Amino acid sequence: LLDRSAYYKVINECNHYIAFADSMATNNSQYYLRRELAQVQMIRAWTYMQLVINYGSVPFITAPVDNANTGWEYSAPKATRENLIDLLGDDLKIAKAWSDEYGLPNYRSYNTYSGTNIPSQLCMFPAELVLGDLYLLRGASQADYAQAAQYYFDYISDNELMCTSSRTASHARMNYGT
Repeated sequence: LLDRSAYYKVINECNHYIAFADSMATNNSQYYLRRELAQVQMIRAWTYMQLVINYGSVPFITAPVDNANTGWEYSAPKATRENLIDLLGDDLKIAKAWSDEYGLPNYRSYNTYSGTNIPSQLCMFPAELVLGDLYLLRGASQADYAQAAQYYFDYISDNELMCTSSRTASHARMNYGT
């Protein structure tokens, strides 16, 4: 993505979804849109993070833009490394809570032309990883680095990705042929 407008197309689609999806909608006493809403919040946060990494200070908008005459490019607050987490604020907290409660969306798997099936959850944006990256990006204090490390640790621990001694031994055998 070489052009900022491509990022803002993704952000605007997220803003539309967030604005019009009903987080209180239920089916069989289940809030069925919350896991998708959390995922859309994480995609928007990740996309803003990429903009900030690539362009520094960028306009921050959370309302859907449906015409070219809004002037948001000039009137919107600016997102930077220092304030992006604060601008995303409560949306991130709610999305993290919903991710914890409902998990990632599961759309089964994607079939590839080579016959490989890729589980859809591998294509998602886990809240812990996005939040860890955001705190690492800000890096304003030792507390930010500690918070990032905690989110990464939680993700590794919750998904049982710890490197055990048996995995280490297997890795050594694969790399060194012993």
